[in-house]
Amino acid sequence: MKLRTLHLFCLLVFTVLFVGCGSGTTEESTGDYVEKDGKVYYRGQKNNDVVVHISSEPPSLHPTNARTSARTFILELVFQRLLAMDITTGNLMPELAAALPERSADGLTYTYELNPQAAWPDGKAITAEDVLFSVKVMAAPLVDNLNQKSYIEFLKDIRIDSTNNRRFWVEMKEYYMHNDNFGIYSFILDARMYDPENKLGKYTLTQLLTDAENIAKDPEIIAWAETFNSPRFGTDVTTFQSGSGPYKMSEWATEQQIILTRNENYWGKGRAEHNHSQTPDRIIYKIIRDDNSLELQIKQQEVDVSTQLTSQVYENLKASEVANEHYHIGITPRDSYAFILLNNRPDGIGSKKYFDDKRTRQALAYALPIADMIADIYPNTAKQTISPVPIVNKDYNDKIKPFPFNPEKARQLLEEVGWKDSDGNNIRDKMIGGEKVEFSFTLMYPPSDQAFDDFIQRIKNALAEVGINCITEQKTMGAAVPMIRAQNFDALVMALSSPSLAYDFKQMFYSGNWPEGDNFFGFNNPEADDLIEQARTEQDPAKRKQIVDRIQEIIYEEQPCTFLFNPTQKIAIHKRFNHATMYPTGDHVILNQLEMIREN
Repeated sequence: MKLRTLHLFCLLVFTVLFVGCGSGTTEESTGDYVEKDGKVYYRGQKNNDVVVHISSEPPSLHPTNARTSARTFILELVFQRLLAMDITTGNLMPELAAALPERSADGLTYTYELNPQAAWPDGKAITAEDVLFSVKVMAAPLVDNLNQKSYIEFLKDIRIDSTNNRRFWVEMKEYYMHNDNFGIYSFILDARMYDPENKLGKYTLTQLLTDAENIAKDPEIIAWAETFNSPRFGTDVTTFQSGSGPYKMSEWATEQQIILTRNENYWGKGRAEHNHSQTPDRIIYKIIRDDNSLELQIKQQEVDVSTQLTSQVYENLKASEVANEHYHIGITPRDSYAFILLNNRPDGIGSKKYFDDKRTRQALAYALPIADMIADIYPNTAKQTISPVPIVNKDYNDKIKPFPFNPEKARQLLEEVGWKDSDGNNIRDKMIGGEKVEFSFTLMYPPSDQAFDDFIQRIKNALAEVGINCITEQKTMGAAVPMIRAQNFDALVMALSSPSLAYDFKQMFYSGNWPEGDNFFGFNNPEADDLIEQARTEQDPAKRKQIVDRIQEIIYEEQPCTFLFNPTQKIAIHKRFNHATMYPTGDHVILNQLEMIREN
């Protein structure tokens, strides 16, 4: 990927769950297009813009604190990292770095050198001091970037070459399976924008890494963090004109569109690598929530690219002669998993204690005919999974079998936990803290298409058969995330991305990352905690495989969430573009490389 997805830890991908994907190939052009010398020429006079459909507006585009997938894909054209991941190969590639870093024999020191041409939009050179500042931001207390803190857990220090301000050494405390990938952890930020008074400069990186508790009491750091965390850096267009990337933001019309314009002062202009491409004049992210509107706009050629087609829109477009004349329409695997997030540690007030016993969570798995639901609603576009690890990843434990559909077993487990129907109303209940509580929980889910609505209805119906009242409620991820953070929820259907590299379970499944981190479930298992720590530093592949297999066994036994399936990505790309290839990772299309060639 072009670092379009951080394939290290679980980068959150709050998005429509069942959007589609692509084939990895382009098609021969027809109609308004002619093929000449292996290239496609467009007969029309459309300008060199790319209009991209997104299904929801990112609530924030903060370069360190926000998490949504749309935010990530937009910002990766505005800001840059030291290294990227090549969407075409899945391998690391330089971005701001001149080359991949050199690793010491003991694997603890990495020598980086920045590209000598790398510069900010005003021409000021990007130096190792900019890298150091950006890592200090990651480490700084009070910054609302808890999802990034684990990325620097093994970092010891960064030393800058006194004779070459583009050269520096990254020193690690010990071996960690993702030390090689340090350069893709964060965007490199311009301190002139984010810390003009140099408040972080009073502390060394080592101090920030080791004495965060005391530094958090510094009034100057408190004031700086308040400003840094403010909406200004997540929504102000001028903020997104300070990045070193090939594009800059020129407009953000709320609930309408976000426009990126070619950065004419881009330091990497003309480079051959696709992550430096600036082919379109503008990339216009058009917010279209309604499926019918999206389908109509594609047929009317008002949208050039969508990587977020719902299943129904995808099927309709595949059956449309008009759509097929003008678009490549395809499907590709997706590096994510869909699941029902369950609140394992409810406080009994904001959320009732429905899922605090693993037997109740197991009962849900037995009660749902997941395989049949997939076969009926998402045939050939989804595959049942039992793990957050992608099925194609070598870390996936293929020995674990899904809980079979067994409503009677579900009823038995619910009885064991004390959930009985005491009043004959077909809804189980039990006494909790002296209060009679009915098993009537709220399942939130993001807006999508009719197929997804059908899937949710099947969940509701299946649970009703075992005496559980599932109250379904549509909720955008922007509205749901604060509720999750506050632990004020029962359950939520969602999808998260999974890394294509060795999987690190710590961010999502380590007990210490609840409630402040990304362990949204409240999952807590001492054996899993120990194994998660071991897996991160085990260098023997065979031993590590045994460890990660056992972690997955524990997770599946505990059922902190109900695993559903690996969805696919359904994509449409207008045929007026070359480089219209679809990929299974990242944002699935290299938008900044799409090339329209007009016939002379």
